[in-house]
Amino acid sequence: MENELIKARLAENIQFYRKQKLMTQLELAEYLNYSDKAVSKWERAESAPDIFVINKLCQLFEVTLDELIYKKHTAYTPQSVRHKKHLTIALAAFVLVWFIAVTTFSILKMLNFDGFELWKIYIVALPFSAIVLLVFTSLWSKRPYIFLSISYLIWTLALMLTLLVPTSSSYLFFIIAIPVQIVSILIGYSLKYSKNNKEV
Repeated sequence: MENELIKARLAENIQFYRKQKLMTQLELAEYLNYSDKAVSKWERAESAPDIFVINKLCQLFEVTLDELIYKKHTAYTPQSVRHKKHLTIALAAFVLVWFIAVTTFSILKMLNFDGFELWKIYIVALPFSAIVLLVFTSLWSKRPYIFLSISYLIWTLALMLTLLVPTSSSYLFFIIAIPVQIVSILIGYSLKYSKNNKEV
């Protein structure tokens, strides 16, 4: 009976801390190299993870073993404030890139700088803003947003190289971008499905 109570409390706490981390069952499963079905069973107290998985959960959730197994939570409080903070930081960094681009363009325009087609400053800003998005989505966002950021980076980089590199075959940068995009998609699907075949 006591074992069942411990298993039930563990199930509740796995779900609680997973939601505190704003993770889906699939994302937690991928982190642990298990299937989402296994995580679902843990959260329904139909089975329990082994001690090695429990240790990884403690590290991920930043809690002690006692907190994960024994602590009772009466309610789940969504971390919407943290999510908004992350979004604000990411948007601020994104806007900063374009602020620098606009400022540089304006200063050079006022100085009558003729050594460079000034509109290309905005083209250069595109892949830099993509890098900013990729960094922050990798830190805080779900996988679809990460791959959208990767796609944005691939095509804006191709555009920048096409317009800035002096070559008669500049269109080849877009041709090269096609297999790069395909590879990124294949890697994404591989990461998504390769870890869903392990059951407890």
